[in-house]
Amino acid sequence: MRSSSDVPDASPPDTAPFNPLVALQSLLSGDVVGVKQRVKAAQQLDEYFRGLTPTPGLLLSYEPYLPMLTAVMITPVKGGQELQTSVSTMLQTLSSHNPTGFSDWIAKNTQIGNEPWLVQWSYALLLQVEKTVPRENDKWIETSMEFNDFDRVFTRVLHMWRTVLDHTAEVALVDQLVKYLQALLMQTDAIQWQMMVLKKLQTHFVDIADVFIGWMMSTGPYSPLRQEILTLLHHFGRLWADNSVFSLQLLNSFADEIVNLCDSWDNHVEGDDDRLSTLLVCFMMVSQCVPDLGRRIILIFSLIFFIYFLTDWFFLQLYLLMKMLVVLSREFSIAWCLALNLSIRK
Repeated sequence: MRSSSDVPDASPPDTAPFNPLVALQSLLSGDVVGVKQRVKAAQQLDEYFRGLTPTPGLLLSYEPYLPMLTAVMITPVKGGQELQTSVSTMLQTLSSHNPTGFSDWIAKNTQIGNEPWLVQWSYALLLQVEKTVPRENDKWIETSMEFNDFDRVFTRVLHMWRTVLDHTAEVALVDQLVKYLQALLMQTDAIQWQMMVLKKLQTHFVDIADVFIGWMMSTGPYSPLRQEILTLLHHFGRLWADNSVFSLQLLNSFADEIVNLCDSWDNHVEGDDDRLSTLLVCFMMVSQCVPDLGRRIILIFSLIFFIYFLTDWFFLQLYLLMKMLVVLSREFSIAWCLALNLSIRK
Protein backbone atom coordinates (compact mmCIF):
# COMPACT_ATOMS: atom_id res chain seq x y z
CA MET A 1 0.00 0.00 0.00
CA ARG A 2 1.38 3.41 -0.99
CA SER A 3 1.89 5.99 1.72
CA SER A 4 0.39 9.41 1.46
CA SER A 5 3.83 10.78 0.82
CA ASP A 6 3.94 8.85 -2.42
CA VAL A 7 0.87 10.63 -3.82
CA PRO A 8 1.88 13.31 -6.36
CA ASP A 9 1.21 16.91 -5.24
CA ALA A 10 -1.87 18.08 -7.14
CA SER A 11 -1.44 21.78 -6.21
CA PRO A 12 -0.43 24.12 -9.04
CA PRO A 13 3.17 25.24 -9.24
CA ASP A 14 4.06 28.62 -7.75
CA THR A 15 3.12 31.48 -10.07
CA ALA A 16 6.15 33.24 -11.47
CA PRO A 17 6.59 36.77 -10.06
CA PHE A 18 5.28 39.55 -12.24
CA ASN A 19 7.99 41.16 -14.34
CA PRO A 20 6.95 44.75 -15.24
CA LEU A 21 9.61 45.02 -17.94
CA VAL A 22 8.18 42.03 -19.80
CA ALA A 23 4.71 43.63 -19.68
CA LEU A 24 6.17 46.94 -20.80
CA GLN A 25 7.88 45.22 -23.74
CA SER A 26 4.56 43.67 -24.79
CA LEU A 27 2.81 47.02 -24.48
CA LEU A 28 5.36 48.76 -26.71
CA SER A 29 5.63 46.00 -29.30
CA GLY A 30 3.28 47.70 -31.72
CA ASP A 31 2.19 45.55 -34.67
CA VAL A 32 4.09 42.52 -33.35
CA VAL A 33 1.60 42.03 -30.50
CA GLY A 34 -2.18 42.18 -30.76
CA VAL A 35 -4.14 45.09 -29.31
CA LYS A 36 -5.88 42.91 -26.70
CA GLN A 37 -2.55 41.60 -25.41
CA ARG A 38 -1.20 45.15 -25.21
CA VAL A 39 -4.31 46.25 -23.30
CA LYS A 40 -3.78 43.39 -20.85
CA ALA A 41 -0.14 44.42 -20.38
CA ALA A 42 -1.16 48.02 -19.61
CA GLN A 43 -3.73 46.81 -17.10
CA GLN A 44 -1.16 44.56 -15.42
CA LEU A 45 1.27 47.44 -15.12
CA ASP A 46 -1.45 49.66 -13.67
CA GLU A 47 -2.26 47.02 -11.05
CA TYR A 48 1.43 46.61 -10.28
CA PHE A 49 1.97 50.36 -9.75
CA ARG A 50 -1.13 50.59 -7.56
CA GLY A 51 0.20 47.87 -5.30
CA LEU A 52 3.47 49.66 -4.60
CA THR A 53 4.09 52.05 -1.74
CA PRO A 54 4.99 55.56 -2.99
CA THR A 55 8.16 55.10 -5.05
CA PRO A 56 9.49 58.38 -6.49
CA GLY A 57 12.35 56.51 -8.17
CA LEU A 58 9.92 55.00 -10.68
CA LEU A 59 10.27 58.17 -12.75
CA LEU A 60 13.97 57.52 -13.25
CA SER A 61 13.32 53.85 -14.12
CA TYR A 62 10.53 54.50 -16.64
CA GLU A 63 11.55 57.88 -18.04
CA PRO A 64 13.30 56.31 -21.10
CA TYR A 65 9.99 54.68 -22.05
CA LEU A 66 7.73 57.72 -21.57
CA PRO A 67 8.17 59.08 -25.14
CA MET A 68 7.12 55.70 -26.55
CA LEU A 69 4.14 55.50 -24.19
CA THR A 70 3.15 59.02 -25.22
CA ALA A 71 3.37 57.91 -28.85
CA VAL A 72 0.84 55.15 -28.09
CA MET A 73 -1.60 57.86 -26.97
CA ILE A 74 -1.35 59.87 -30.19
CA THR A 75 -0.87 57.13 -32.79
CA PRO A 76 -4.08 55.91 -34.46
CA VAL A 77 -4.50 52.15 -34.12
CA LYS A 78 -7.42 50.05 -35.31
CA GLY A 79 -9.49 49.30 -32.23
CA GLY A 80 -7.05 51.36 -30.20
CA GLN A 81 -9.52 53.29 -28.01
CA GLU A 82 -9.37 50.67 -25.25
CA LEU A 83 -5.59 50.57 -25.53
CA GLN A 84 -5.27 54.33 -25.15
CA THR A 85 -7.66 54.34 -22.20
CA SER A 86 -5.65 51.60 -20.47
CA VAL A 87 -2.33 53.36 -21.11
CA SER A 88 -3.77 56.65 -19.86
CA THR A 89 -4.94 55.04 -16.63
CA MET A 90 -1.60 53.30 -16.17
CA LEU A 91 0.39 56.52 -16.71
CA GLN A 92 -1.77 58.39 -14.22
CA THR A 93 -1.11 55.69 -11.63
CA LEU A 94 2.61 55.74 -12.41
CA SER A 95 2.83 59.53 -12.15
CA SER A 96 1.14 59.49 -8.73
CA HIS A 97 4.40 58.09 -7.31
CA ASN A 98 6.26 61.32 -8.16
CA PRO A 99 3.79 64.09 -9.12
CA THR A 100 6.30 66.95 -9.17
CA GLY A 101 8.81 64.98 -11.20
CA PHE A 102 6.23 63.85 -13.74
CA SER A 103 4.72 67.34 -14.05
CA ASP A 104 8.21 68.60 -14.90
CA TRP A 105 8.63 65.86 -17.49
CA ILE A 106 5.25 66.62 -19.06
CA ALA A 107 6.04 70.33 -19.29
CA LYS A 108 9.48 69.75 -20.80
CA ASN A 109 8.28 67.26 -23.40
CA THR A 110 5.23 69.06 -24.76
CA GLN A 111 5.56 69.48 -28.51
CA ILE A 112 3.47 69.74 -31.65
CA GLY A 113 1.28 66.71 -31.97
CA ASN A 114 1.22 65.54 -28.37
CA GLU A 115 -0.12 68.68 -26.66
CA PRO A 116 -3.77 67.53 -26.28
CA TRP A 117 -2.76 64.30 -24.57
CA LEU A 118 -0.13 65.90 -22.30
CA VAL A 119 -2.56 68.68 -21.36
CA GLN A 120 -5.10 65.99 -20.50
CA TRP A 121 -2.51 64.06 -18.48
CA SER A 122 -1.42 67.19 -16.60
CA TYR A 123 -5.03 68.03 -15.74
CA ALA A 124 -5.67 64.51 -14.44
CA LEU A 125 -2.41 64.60 -12.45
CA LEU A 126 -3.38 67.91 -10.84
CA LEU A 127 -6.75 66.53 -9.70
CA GLN A 128 -5.06 63.36 -8.49
CA VAL A 129 -2.49 65.20 -6.37
CA GLU A 130 -5.18 67.41 -4.81
CA LYS A 131 -6.93 64.32 -3.46
CA THR A 132 -3.84 63.43 -1.41
CA VAL A 133 -3.84 66.75 0.47
CA PRO A 134 -4.99 66.26 4.09
CA ARG A 135 -7.90 68.37 5.29
CA GLU A 136 -9.05 69.94 8.50
CA ASN A 137 -12.60 71.29 8.72
CA ASP A 138 -12.94 70.58 4.99
CA LYS A 139 -9.98 72.84 4.18
CA TRP A 140 -6.55 71.94 2.87
CA ILE A 141 -3.81 71.77 5.48
CA GLU A 142 -1.42 74.13 3.75
CA THR A 143 1.50 73.24 6.03
CA SER A 144 1.47 69.60 4.90
CA MET A 145 4.02 68.07 2.53
CA GLU A 146 1.17 66.93 0.30
CA PHE A 147 -0.06 70.49 -0.12
CA ASN A 148 3.47 71.60 -1.02
CA ASP A 149 3.52 68.95 -3.75
CA PHE A 150 0.10 70.10 -4.94
CA ASP A 151 1.27 73.72 -4.98
CA ARG A 152 4.37 72.90 -7.04
CA VAL A 153 2.43 70.76 -9.52
CA PHE A 154 -0.20 73.49 -9.89
CA THR A 155 2.46 76.09 -10.64
CA ARG A 156 4.16 73.86 -13.20
CA VAL A 157 0.94 72.82 -14.94
CA LEU A 158 -0.39 76.38 -15.34
CA HIS A 159 2.95 77.55 -16.69
CA MET A 160 2.84 74.72 -19.23
CA TRP A 161 -0.73 75.56 -20.24
CA ARG A 162 0.18 79.21 -20.70
CA THR A 163 3.11 78.18 -22.95
CA VAL A 164 0.88 75.90 -25.02
CA LEU A 165 -1.72 78.67 -25.36
CA ASP A 166 0.95 81.12 -26.54
CA HIS A 167 2.06 78.88 -29.40
CA THR A 168 -0.95 76.92 -30.59
CA ALA A 169 -3.15 77.74 -33.55
CA GLU A 170 -5.49 74.79 -32.93
CA VAL A 171 -9.05 75.71 -31.98
CA ALA A 172 -9.62 72.30 -30.36
CA LEU A 173 -6.60 72.73 -28.08
CA VAL A 174 -7.66 76.24 -27.02
CA ASP A 175 -11.14 74.90 -26.33
CA GLN A 176 -9.61 72.10 -24.22
CA LEU A 177 -7.59 74.57 -22.14
CA VAL A 178 -10.61 76.85 -21.64
CA LYS A 179 -12.71 73.91 -20.43
CA TYR A 180 -10.01 72.71 -18.02
CA LEU A 181 -9.51 76.17 -16.51
CA GLN A 182 -13.24 76.56 -16.14
CA ALA A 183 -13.51 73.10 -14.57
CA LEU A 184 -10.85 74.00 -11.98
CA LEU A 185 -12.83 77.09 -11.02
CA MET A 186 -15.98 74.99 -10.64
CA GLN A 187 -14.62 72.16 -8.49
CA THR A 188 -16.64 70.88 -5.53
CA ASP A 189 -14.54 72.90 -3.08
CA ALA A 190 -15.16 75.93 -5.25
CA ILE A 191 -13.89 78.64 -2.91
CA GLN A 192 -10.56 76.91 -2.22
CA TRP A 193 -10.03 76.05 -5.87
CA GLN A 194 -10.96 79.54 -7.07
CA MET A 195 -8.53 81.17 -4.66
CA MET A 196 -5.79 78.75 -5.71
CA VAL A 197 -6.43 79.16 -9.44
CA LEU A 198 -6.55 82.96 -9.25
CA LYS A 199 -3.39 83.01 -7.15
CA LYS A 200 -1.51 80.86 -9.65
CA LEU A 201 -2.91 82.76 -12.64
CA GLN A 202 -1.78 86.13 -11.31
CA THR A 203 1.67 85.76 -12.89
CA HIS A 204 0.26 84.74 -16.27
CA PHE A 205 -2.99 86.71 -16.32
CA VAL A 206 -2.03 89.48 -18.74
CA ASP A 207 -0.62 87.05 -21.32
CA ILE A 208 -3.46 84.55 -20.99
CA ALA A 209 -6.22 87.20 -21.11
CA ASP A 210 -4.60 88.86 -24.12
CA VAL A 211 -4.43 85.57 -26.03
CA PHE A 212 -8.01 84.64 -25.14
CA ILE A 213 -9.32 88.03 -26.28
CA GLY A 214 -7.43 87.51 -29.53
CA TRP A 215 -9.23 84.21 -30.01
CA MET A 216 -12.57 85.90 -29.28
CA MET A 217 -11.83 88.43 -32.00
CA SER A 218 -10.97 85.72 -34.51
CA THR A 219 -14.14 83.66 -33.95
CA GLY A 220 -17.66 84.54 -34.98
CA PRO A 221 -20.27 85.87 -32.53
CA TYR A 222 -22.11 82.56 -32.63
CA SER A 223 -19.05 80.45 -31.90
CA PRO A 224 -19.35 78.27 -28.75
CA LEU A 225 -15.66 78.95 -28.12
CA ARG A 226 -16.28 82.71 -27.92
CA GLN A 227 -18.97 82.19 -25.30
CA GLU A 228 -16.79 79.79 -23.32
CA ILE A 229 -13.87 82.23 -23.32
CA LEU A 230 -16.15 85.12 -22.31
CA THR A 231 -17.49 83.11 -19.37
CA LEU A 232 -13.98 82.13 -18.29
CA LEU A 233 -12.64 85.70 -18.51
CA HIS A 234 -15.57 86.88 -16.44
CA HIS A 235 -14.75 84.26 -13.78
CA PHE A 236 -11.22 85.65 -13.56
CA GLY A 237 -12.94 88.34 -11.52
CA ARG A 238 -10.55 90.24 -9.27
CA LEU A 239 -7.58 89.60 -11.57
CA TRP A 240 -8.91 92.37 -13.81
CA ALA A 241 -8.85 94.82 -10.90
CA ASP A 242 -5.46 93.55 -9.73
CA ASN A 243 -4.11 94.32 -13.21
CA SER A 244 -5.84 97.67 -13.60
CA VAL A 245 -3.28 99.17 -15.99
CA PHE A 246 -3.79 96.31 -18.45
CA SER A 247 -7.56 96.49 -18.00
CA LEU A 248 -7.67 100.23 -18.66
CA GLN A 249 -5.51 99.80 -21.75
CA LEU A 250 -7.97 97.21 -23.04
CA LEU A 251 -10.98 99.42 -22.36
CA ASN A 252 -9.39 102.34 -24.18
CA SER A 253 -8.36 100.09 -27.07
CA PHE A 254 -11.87 98.65 -27.38
CA ALA A 255 -13.43 102.13 -27.28
CA ASP A 256 -11.03 103.50 -29.90
CA GLU A 257 -11.74 100.66 -32.31
CA ILE A 258 -15.49 100.93 -31.77
CA VAL A 259 -15.31 104.65 -32.59
CA ASN A 260 -13.29 103.95 -35.73
CA LEU A 261 -15.71 101.26 -36.90
CA CYS A 262 -18.71 103.52 -36.30
CA ASP A 263 -17.01 106.46 -38.01
CA SER A 264 -16.46 104.47 -41.20
CA TRP A 265 -19.65 102.43 -41.07
CA ASP A 266 -20.89 103.69 -44.44
CA ASN A 267 -17.97 101.80 -45.97
CA HIS A 268 -18.03 98.79 -43.69
CA VAL A 269 -17.09 95.40 -45.09
CA GLU A 270 -18.16 91.85 -44.33
CA GLY A 271 -17.04 90.89 -40.85
CA ASP A 272 -17.12 94.39 -39.38
CA ASP A 273 -20.49 93.75 -37.72
CA ASP A 274 -19.15 90.59 -36.05
CA ARG A 275 -16.06 92.45 -34.86
CA LEU A 276 -18.11 95.33 -33.48
CA SER A 277 -20.34 92.88 -31.63
CA THR A 278 -17.27 91.20 -30.08
CA LEU A 279 -15.73 94.54 -29.13
CA LEU A 280 -18.90 95.64 -27.38
CA VAL A 281 -19.16 92.39 -25.45
CA CYS A 282 -15.49 92.51 -24.41
CA PHE A 283 -15.78 96.14 -23.37
CA MET A 284 -18.77 95.45 -21.16
CA MET A 285 -17.21 92.33 -19.64
CA VAL A 286 -14.04 94.15 -18.57
CA SER A 287 -16.06 97.14 -17.35
CA GLN A 288 -18.18 94.88 -15.20
CA CYS A 289 -15.11 93.22 -13.67
CA VAL A 290 -13.45 96.60 -13.02
CA PRO A 291 -16.39 98.93 -12.32
CA ASP A 292 -14.22 101.80 -11.06
CA LEU A 293 -12.35 101.92 -14.37
CA GLY A 294 -15.54 101.41 -16.34
CA ARG A 295 -17.21 104.44 -14.78
CA ARG A 296 -14.29 106.66 -15.78
CA ILE A 297 -14.87 106.24 -19.48
CA ILE A 298 -18.40 104.88 -19.82
CA LEU A 299 -20.04 108.31 -20.16
CA ILE A 300 -17.57 109.30 -22.87
CA PHE A 301 -18.04 105.96 -24.59
CA SER A 302 -21.81 106.37 -24.50
CA LEU A 303 -21.51 109.59 -26.51
CA ILE A 304 -20.24 107.54 -29.44
CA PHE A 305 -23.82 106.64 -30.28
CA PHE A 306 -25.10 110.20 -30.02
CA ILE A 307 -23.50 111.33 -33.25
CA TYR A 308 -24.51 108.43 -35.47
CA PHE A 309 -27.81 107.68 -37.15
CA LEU A 310 -28.35 104.16 -35.96
CA THR A 311 -29.30 101.49 -38.45
CA ASP A 312 -31.61 98.59 -37.64
CA TRP A 313 -28.53 96.49 -37.03
CA PHE A 314 -27.30 98.97 -34.41
CA PHE A 315 -30.68 98.92 -32.72
CA LEU A 316 -30.52 95.14 -32.57
CA GLN A 317 -27.06 95.27 -31.02
CA LEU A 318 -28.18 97.83 -28.47
CA TYR A 319 -31.23 95.75 -27.64
CA LEU A 320 -29.02 92.78 -26.94
CA LEU A 321 -26.71 94.95 -24.88
CA MET A 322 -29.62 96.25 -22.83
CA LYS A 323 -30.54 92.68 -21.98
CA MET A 324 -27.02 92.20 -20.68
CA LEU A 325 -27.19 95.29 -18.50
CA VAL A 326 -29.09 93.49 -15.76
CA VAL A 327 -25.74 92.16 -14.54
CA LEU A 328 -23.98 95.52 -14.68
CA SER A 329 -23.69 98.28 -12.11
CA ARG A 330 -26.49 100.84 -11.76
CA GLU A 331 -24.28 103.67 -12.99
CA PHE A 332 -23.29 101.66 -16.06
CA SER A 333 -26.93 100.88 -16.88
CA ILE A 334 -28.08 104.48 -16.51
CA ALA A 335 -25.36 105.71 -18.86
CA TRP A 336 -26.28 103.24 -21.58
CA CYS A 337 -29.99 103.88 -21.20
CA LEU A 338 -29.33 107.60 -21.58
CA ALA A 339 -27.26 106.97 -24.71
CA LEU A 340 -29.98 104.83 -26.26
CA ASN A 341 -32.76 107.30 -25.47
CA LEU A 342 -30.89 110.29 -26.86
CA SER A 343 -29.92 108.34 -29.98
CA ILE A 344 -33.52 107.35 -30.64
CA ARG A 345 -34.71 110.94 -30.19
CA LYS A 346 -32.25 112.08 -32.86
